[in-house]
Amino acid sequence: MVYQHMRRPTAMPYGSNLHIFVKGIKPVWEDPAMKDGARFQLKMPKSHSSKYWEDLLLAMIGEQFPENLVAGLVMNLKPQFDKIAVWITDCNNEAGIAQLKKDILQITQIDEKEIEFEVFKEIASKPQKKFVNNKKLRGGKGTGFNR
Repeated sequence: MVYQHMRRPTAMPYGSNLHIFVKGIKPVWEDPAMKDGARFQLKMPKSHSSKYWEDLLLAMIGEQFPENLVAGLVMNLKPQFDKIAVWITDCNNEAGIAQLKKDILQITQIDEKEIEFEVFKEIASKPQKKFVNNKKLRGGKGTGFNR
C-alpha cells in the first residue's frame, strides 16, 4: 500500500502540496468531474496537521465518507500553519454535504467555526484582487530622490 511509504507532512518542506484523489479525477477545478465541485477547508496549527491529514486520508480510503461525494484531499504546507481541503464533486448534494461536515468534525474533533465551505464556481467568479502600489516615492515625481 502506498500509505506505508508516504512521508508525514511534518517531514516535508514548506510549500509542499499533497493531492490524493479518486482514480480518474485530476486535482484541478477544471476537471469535468469537478464542474459542480466544492471543498471543506481546515486551517490548523502545524502541530495538528499530520494527525488530521492521516485521519482524513484513512477515512477517505476506508470509505467512511458519503458514497461518491469525496473527490480527494489536498494539503498545503505553509510556514506558519497548514491547510487541508476535502474536495467534493457535487455542491448540490445538501444531505451528503451535511453528513460529510459532521464526519470531518467527528474525525478531527475541531470546532465547527474552524471549517470553511467553498463552492468552486463562486470562488472562480469573484473578481481577482489586484496588487497596486500607490506609495509615492520620497521627493515627489520620478524615481530619484530630491535631496
